Amino acid sequence: MQTKAVGRRVRCFYNVTEPGQYTVDVTWSGDAVPQSPFNVLVFATDDELDSFVAANSVASVSVDSSSNVSRKETSCCIQ
Repeated sequence: MQTKAVGRRVRCFYNVTEPGQYTVDVTWSGDAVPQSPFNVLVFATDDELDSFVAANSVASVSVDSSSNVSRKETSCCIQ
């Protein structure tokens, strides 16, 4: 996992190798952050993500991906 301080926020990045449903527990100094754990869905392709969003009326999805990351290892950022 990688972390990066941005102002008063800490961004954490973890690359998964397989699409699926994940549970992410986030702690700060040993205490769970509000609303943790988080349920995260990771999709293999942008088309699968678009289909899920359309079928489930999801208001917004934030995915941070770059060209140097393979399709199966798309970085996701929870803010």
